[in-house]
Amino acid sequence: MLLESAYQTNWTDAFSIVRDDHVLLLSGSGFDFRSRLAQCRITMFRLLDGVWRRSDVEVHERCYTTTEITGALSRAGFEQTACYDARDLGMSGQLGQGRTFVVTTRK
Repeated sequence: MLLESAYQTNWTDAFSIVRDDHVLLLSGSGFDFRSRLAQCRITMFRLLDGVWRRSDVEVHERCYTTTEITGALSRAGFEQTACYDARDLGMSGQLGQGRTFVVTTRK
């Protein structure tokens, strides 16, 4: 899960990966701190059977606090919920900022 501090990074910076058989382009188009909504555009080119294929998707996200996440999981019947900061799990730099992993069990 991405927490609000993840969007305080260079969220709108473009990012790309170029390989022999695929190209991935990511670009965040902003975050509204009042509504807590973010958007990200992903474009991927894949070489399939000798032909390049393009896929586009726009991801709309809403960030939540850890209190909101654990509360929603509890109401849905989950218990023993733990949140782990990505930096504590070895994700460094901007990738780890504001990212949390949630582990829980069903009642």
